[in-house]
Amino acid sequence: MPKATLRPVGGDGTDPLVAHNPSEATASRVYVNELRIPVADVDVHIRNEGPLAITRYAEVEFPSPYNGQDYLDAFRGSRPSLQSDWDTLRIELRDTVTGEYHTEFHGLVTGVGSSASDNDRIYKARARGPGHFLDKQATNIKLDEFDLAYGLDRITDALDGVFPFPVVSALGEDAQAPQATDPEGQANVGGIGVPSQYVAEENPRIGSKKHFRANRHTLADVVDYVAEKTGADIWLQPVEDGAVLTTVSDVTHEYRAHYLDQQSSESVGGGSSRDISVTAGDSAEADTTPERVAQIIANDALSELRPVNSAVAKGQAEASYGADTDIGLSVTNQYAKVTARHETLYERAGRTELTPGPYVESDGQNAEEVANDAVSALKEALRGATGGDMTTRLVAPVLPFDTIRAKPTCRGQSLSDTDPLTYEVHRVHHHIPNSGIPTTTLNVGVAVRDEDIVTERSWESVGT
Repeated sequence: MPKATLRPVGGDGTDPLVAHNPSEATASRVYVNELRIPVADVDVHIRNEGPLAITRYAEVEFPSPYNGQDYLDAFRGSRPSLQSDWDTLRIELRDTVTGEYHTEFHGLVTGVGSSASDNDRIYKARARGPGHFLDKQATNIKLDEFDLAYGLDRITDALDGVFPFPVVSALGEDAQAPQATDPEGQANVGGIGVPSQYVAEENPRIGSKKHFRANRHTLADVVDYVAEKTGADIWLQPVEDGAVLTTVSDVTHEYRAHYLDQQSSESVGGGSSRDISVTAGDSAEADTTPERVAQIIANDALSELRPVNSAVAKGQAEASYGADTDIGLSVTNQYAKVTARHETLYERAGRTELTPGPYVESDGQNAEEVANDAVSALKEALRGATGGDMTTRLVAPVLPFDTIRAKPTCRGQSLSDTDPLTYEVHRVHHHIPNSGIPTTTLNVGVAVRDEDIVTERSWESVGT
């Protein structure tokens, strides 16, 4: 995208607006239409809710004029003649421990105006990630015994030209480009740079058929259907050049917690981690390679869980969709019943089955698809059992579905004689104030991994 070329304060309209370029490293770097602007407060919210598994929105306060430049003019929407064009907002955040910058937001500006500040030269901009707009895009897509890569490609095809930046698929035609991965951990996906960790690998096949019609369905319906049938989490990951439609079927990254006011460290299980003590006086640039570290300022996450450990899904009777023997039965009045169970929670409950409801109605036409629906329903119920919040020094690129292993606290102190708990991140709020310490608040709950869940399958007859 071309750089913004707008007038400075007091200019005659011929001189370009000069990009903000401080000499020192800052906690955030904010770009409007790829022009860096000065900022006061910055907030980035990342949540596992909305049309996709992960959605984002951001708010930025910025001074204008600043150093003789009217950065309000960086927004096309501030001028009536250009209000039909989208403004883009991109935010990079600097991880406290590694010092590396990561693109944590790339979306569309939805509003610009005065802020609540007493300073009348401080303005505020709001923006939403592209995921928020999928339920506004009517679509006509036919999926017929497809695989996940084909489904993602059809979604990105439908998004072509919708946003002022490219959207590519992390699995399928775009991701199969030559020289997919370079030594720096960047993949060339459809011509744009994507961190290799977001290039999907698993490509399950779906036997069901579905025709989405523009007068009834949106792209959000397509994403819901593909995610439900494959058991994958699908979202648009922001990158410098645009966004990548990606998916994972399980947790992405694990973090180890360090309490800043104590000589303590909790090692993430299963990794090749080294114990590192971090205190309030330790350097933020401490060597923590190769693991990911979250420096805990406060932890009020609870260990109590909602009493749910199982979910039941019932599929369609074979006769209802006119199949013959594709599920291995020669009769036409039976359907698949699948119980998904979190084994650890099931054992803690004295092997008593606790479900969020009687059963989930699945339109799956074989046992595997019904099982995916049951697992998805159980994950959703368990993720609803929120445990509380953790406040850390600024950590990027943490996401919903990441896990953090930390000991519970009592009166501000971690309990050294208890085992660490594994929490799953539900929501992320990065807050970079104009003055003060940049923080990340993690809303967390019980961690749910695919290997923790078992399924039991049976066949039942209609009317029994």
